[in-house]
Amino acid sequence: MRKYAYIIILTLITSTVIFTSCQRMEQMITPAGPDTEMVEPPPEMTTAAPAPERMVLIPAGEFEMGSPVGEFEMDNLQLGWTQPIHTVYVDAFYMDAHEVTNLEYKRFLSANPEWQKDRVSIEGYLAHWDANNSYPEGKENYPVRYVPWLAAVAYAEWMGKRLPTEAEWERAARGGLPNARFPLGDTPSDGDVENAENHLMAVQEGDGLTPVESYAPNGYGLYDMSGNVFEFCLDEFDQPPGADPPPEAFYSISPTHNPLNTRLENKTIADLENYLPGSGYDHSIAGKVVRGERVFSRGFSPPGPFHAWPWHSLIGFRCVKDVEP
Repeated sequence: MRKYAYIIILTLITSTVIFTSCQRMEQMITPAGPDTEMVEPPPEMTTAAPAPERMVLIPAGEFEMGSPVGEFEMDNLQLGWTQPIHTVYVDAFYMDAHEVTNLEYKRFLSANPEWQKDRVSIEGYLAHWDANNSYPEGKENYPVRYVPWLAAVAYAEWMGKRLPTEAEWERAARGGLPNARFPLGDTPSDGDVENAENHLMAVQEGDGLTPVESYAPNGYGLYDMSGNVFEFCLDEFDQPPGADPPPEAFYSISPTHNPLNTRLENKTIADLENYLPGSGYDHSIAGKVVRGERVFSRGFSPPGPFHAWPWHSLIGFRCVKDVEP
């Protein structure tokens, strides 16, 4: 376990300039130029049912997933994690407009006492909450953190939703801008450098986040896709650090339609029931994908017990819901 912690912490430290610019990214991003083509929803999606409350419709469609070679020249540990670029099609779905907040997670605990802090024997669980299952004063609209992947999945199920696949997350984060690096455009401003240098320490101390919806949404109406916290996805992470991904890495063999990286043979969202907790699937073997910052940036949370490592303060989640045919 210490090995995984070392890898993640080293990754975060060595990529501070890249990965820790989340907090105010949306405020500082230069909008995409006039040559950036917006992706229009397919005609058939215009008749979809209205999105549930506080969710937005992400239209079905095809996009190029991943990043160009050399995109992470400042972060050798991340080279290869976002490659090769590959074409992916995802069905339409609804996504939460913002990350799950402390207040929303508090409601989940009230309805599901088995997930309350004093009943979960996981070191570091809700580390910033007190023993009475109360979040910090005045932080009700801040994203919840120190929540393990299994708890995020349980919350999503309680809401009648699920976590997004990383393909869904990336399509949603792009906001209709197929070639941009960030949800609102292509290049962050010069002022972002100073913010990047301070963000990691600020988040670890609990003061570097902002209330959800503090800055402008992307083209689909989603907030904080590159800001506040990184976000859990459903997928397992099978690509170790290094410049060259192994031939069997999921980005090299990903199905083109609704991919979901698991150790199951199907490797699509169609096999979700055989992957979720309660199915008998062993979730202690591989880490889970976390996404955030650039639209293609990838990281992972290690498998096994959840611990109170400082970088867990960087991870939250949001949910999605399938569009009924």
